[in-house]
Amino acid sequence: MNEADPPDAAFRSPHSEVVLTSTDRLARQRREDANLARSRAGAQVWEAPQIASFSRWLTESWTASWPDAQLLSSTQELVLWREAVERDEAGAQLLAPLAAAREARRADQIVRRHAIDLDTAPAWQDEHHAFRRWRQHVLRRMRQNQWLTGGDLAAQVAGLITRGDIAVPDAIRLAGFVNALPPSEQRVLDVLAARGTRIEFEAPPALSPQVIRQSLPDQETQWRHVVHDIRERLRRVGDAMPPRILIALPDPESQRELGESTLRDLLAPWAAGGEGALPWRWERGRRLAQTPQLDILLALLQLKVDDNTPELISRVLLSTSLWTESERAQTARADLQLRHKGWPRIRLARVIALLPPTLALRFTALAERLSALPSRALPSEWAQGFRELVETLGWPGADALDSQTYQAVRAGRGLFDRLGTLDAQLGRVPLSSARDWLSELARGSTFAPRVEYAQPVLITSLDEAAALACDVLYVLDATAAQVPSLARPTPFLPLEVQRLAGVAEASPETWLARTQAQAARLLQGCASEVIVCMPGVDSRGAMLQPSSLFGAPQDWVRATPERSVSALERSLPEDRPALEWPEADEVPPVDAAEQAALRPASALFRAWFESPFFAFCCYRLGIESLPQPGHGLDARVQGMLVHAALDELWGTLRDSAGLAAIDDAALSVRIARALDASLPRLLPATEYGAVTRELERARAHDVIQQWLRHERERIDPFHVEMREVGAEPTVAGLKLRLRLDRVDRVETPLGERWLVIDYKTGRDADPKGWRAERPLEPQLPLYASHAATAAAGIPQVDGICFAHVKDGHPALVAQTSWRKKLREEPAADLQGEWSGRLDQWRYAMEMAALGFLSGEAWIDPKTNERSAYADLLVLSGLSPDEADGA
Repeated sequence: MNEADPPDAAFRSPHSEVVLTSTDRLARQRREDANLARSRAGAQVWEAPQIASFSRWLTESWTASWPDAQLLSSTQELVLWREAVERDEAGAQLLAPLAAAREARRADQIVRRHAIDLDTAPAWQDEHHAFRRWRQHVLRRMRQNQWLTGGDLAAQVAGLITRGDIAVPDAIRLAGFVNALPPSEQRVLDVLAARGTRIEFEAPPALSPQVIRQSLPDQETQWRHVVHDIRERLRRVGDAMPPRILIALPDPESQRELGESTLRDLLAPWAAGGEGALPWRWERGRRLAQTPQLDILLALLQLKVDDNTPELISRVLLSTSLWTESERAQTARADLQLRHKGWPRIRLARVIALLPPTLALRFTALAERLSALPSRALPSEWAQGFRELVETLGWPGADALDSQTYQAVRAGRGLFDRLGTLDAQLGRVPLSSARDWLSELARGSTFAPRVEYAQPVLITSLDEAAALACDVLYVLDATAAQVPSLARPTPFLPLEVQRLAGVAEASPETWLARTQAQAARLLQGCASEVIVCMPGVDSRGAMLQPSSLFGAPQDWVRATPERSVSALERSLPEDRPALEWPEADEVPPVDAAEQAALRPASALFRAWFESPFFAFCCYRLGIESLPQPGHGLDARVQGMLVHAALDELWGTLRDSAGLAAIDDAALSVRIARALDASLPRLLPATEYGAVTRELERARAHDVIQQWLRHERERIDPFHVEMREVGAEPTVAGLKLRLRLDRVDRVETPLGERWLVIDYKTGRDADPKGWRAERPLEPQLPLYASHAATAAAGIPQVDGICFAHVKDGHPALVAQTSWRKKLREEPAADLQGEWSGRLDQWRYAMEMAALGFLSGEAWIDPKTNERSAYADLLVLSGLSPDEADGA
C-alpha cells in the first residue's frame, strides 16, 4: 500500500469498534497495514487493532464466556460422522465410508449455516434418509458428551449476546464480504444491532484500474509471461518497498507444480535446489503429508515385521531426510540388492541382513518395538508408541535442521498430540485404525512455513483475492471452462430445500450471480492495475474460450510471450559476449579399450533403431533406470520359468512327432515335471510363499499346455535342433553376446528348412518391427542375418518366428521362405523375397554397428513419447515433441 494511505479507523479504542473480515488472510493484511501505518507515524507503542475474521471472532467470543461444552476439531467431527456411517446398515455397504462421512459433515455445516429445519424439510431419496439417520447418531453423541461443532458457534454467540453474557462493541465494521452472509451469521449481526451495536459494511475502494486482458498459447506460456512481468516489476523498485502483488486462480492447487517450477526458474533461480529466500507465497500451503519429513514419518509407521511391499521399503531406504550422507550410500546399496532379488513381499529381517551393523541395530530395535505393540489401544497411547517407533530409526534425521525443516518436524510432532485428542471419539482401536487417522490428520493439514523476509507475491484463489487489496492483480486461467466454477450442491439434502435456504451452489442463477459479484470485485475493487490472462489450450490440447465474466471476446489481445532464457545464460554476467551454440557436439568413436569391455546383446540394436542417441546413452554412457517394483511376481521371473520348462520339455519331446504321440493327460504330467525341475531355482521356497509358488506353477502349467496344443497344429513336421544356444557373432567389427531360444529343422514340401524361434511371454512383439529400413524389433532379424549361422550345425536360416506364449491367445507370427503362416497357408516358394529381406537386414545391422562404433548419437525425428527410451530425451534437453526434426 502507499505511504500516503490514512491509518485504519480501527486504531480507536478496541472497545469502541471492531473490524471483522471475511477471511483470516484479509484480517492479517489489515493488521499488518495498521501496524505499519502506526510505525511510520512515529509511534513506538500502541494498542493492537481489533481486527479479526468473522469466524475467529465467533470462536474467541464463545471461548471468552468460559463455556462448559467442548468445541470439536474438524477431525473429531469426522470421526463421529464416520462412526455414524459405518454403524448404519446402508452406510456399512459403501465402498468409501470416509468420503461419505466428509460429504455428510459438509451437508451438516450447510444445515447449520443456513438454519435449515430438517423436521419440516422433505426427504425423497435414500441418501436423504441415510443422512438424517447418521445426523441423529452424531447429535446424540454430541449431546451425551457436551460437544459442539464450529457450525454451532454462530447460534451459541447469538444466545450469549441476547442474554447479555458477553460485552458487545459500540460498532462493528465488516470488510471484504462480496456476498450476503448466511442466515446463522446474519442473526449474530441482528442481535448485536438489537443490543445497540452499530453495524457497517465497508464499501470496496473506488478504484478505476487499468484492466489488460491477454491470451497466451498455453498454461506454461501463461505462467512464464506473468512471472517474467512480475520479475521486471520487482527489479524496478530496487531497495524500495516492493508492490503487493496477487496471483489469483480458479484452482490454485491444480497449478501449483507448474507455477512453483516457473517461479523458481524465473523469479528465484538461486533457489533451484530448494534453498534460499522466495519472494512468493501460496495462500494455502502444501499438504503436511507431502513434506519430506512427514512423508518418511508416515512411511515408517506403515512398516511391519513380516509383510512389506517393495515400494514401502524403497521409500524408507531412499529417504533423503532420514539418513546422513554416508548412510544414504549404504541404504541405497541395500535397496538395489532388494530390487534385484525381486521379492514381492519383504520381511524386515531381509533388510537387516543387507545393512551395515550400525543401521542393522536400528532396524532390529524397530522390529522389536513393532513386535511389542498391543493389539488395541487409545489414540493417545498409539501416539506415544508412534513417537517412540520413528525415533528408534532416527527420525527426523541426524542432519542439522533449517528453519523450514524444523517447522515441518514440529508440525509432525504436533500430529501425535492431535491424534491423542481423539480418545473420547474413537476409544480403543487397532494399530491400522490409529495409523489411518494419523494419515488423515497429515493429509488434512496444510503447511506454510513462516519466513523472516518480505514475500510480496501471494498466490491464492479467486474467492480469497476478491476480498484482498493489492497494487497489482494477475488473474490466471480466466476461461469459460474455469469461471464460473462447477457448482457442487450436497447430494444429502433435497435440491429444492437447498435453494429455498439460499445455498448458492444449489441454483445456477444464484451461483452465477455470486461469481459475477466476485469477478466485478476483482476487476474494479482490488488493485489499481489488473492483468487478466487465459491460455488458448488446456493441458490436453483442447481449445479454450475466455470467460465472459472478465470481458467480451474483442477485449482480449494476443500477448507476445518472452523468449525463454536458459539457466546457463542466466548464470553468466550481463556483459558477456553472445553465446554461440555449436552446430554439432561430436561424440568420439569407440576405441579399442572401450570395445573390449563391450559385450552388448540385441537390445543395443533395438535402442539404435529407435534413435542412435538411445544406444549411445545405454551402451556407451552406461545409463540405466532403477528397476521399478511391480505388483505381483516379477515378469522376468515368470518368463524365465516358462523358458526353462519349455527347454526341459523339448529335451524329451524332441520333435513334432513326439508332441503328437502324447495325449493331453500325459503331456500335463510332463509339464508338471518340467516346472517342478525349475521351480526351486527360480521361485525358492525360502523367498516366496507356498501360495504364491503354487499359483504361479498353475498359471505357467496352463499357459504351456495351451502353447503346446497350438504347436501341434503346425502343418510341417519339425525337429527341435537347438535350445537356449549361445552365439557370439561379430557385426561390422562389433562383438555381440546373444542367446537363441530355439532353432527348428523343418521338413517342408520344398525341402529342409531352418527356423529361428524366439519366445515372447511378456509384451506383444509386432512383426511390423521387422521392416528392413528401420527394424524396431531387430532381435530375430539379427539372429537370422548374423547369429544363427555362427551357432554350430546351422547351414542357413530360412525363417524367423515370434512364439507368443500367452494365456488365452497363443500365436506363431513368422516370416519364412516357404510359408506365410505356419498353421494355415499352403506352401509357396518365397525364397527370392526371403533372400532379399535377409540381405536388407544384414545391411541394416552392419550400418547400425558401424554407426555405433563411429560415435553417431543423433536423435531420430520419428521418436515419440511412446518410445521405451523416451525418458532419456531429458539428457538431450529435448522433450518428445521437440525431438521432432532434431
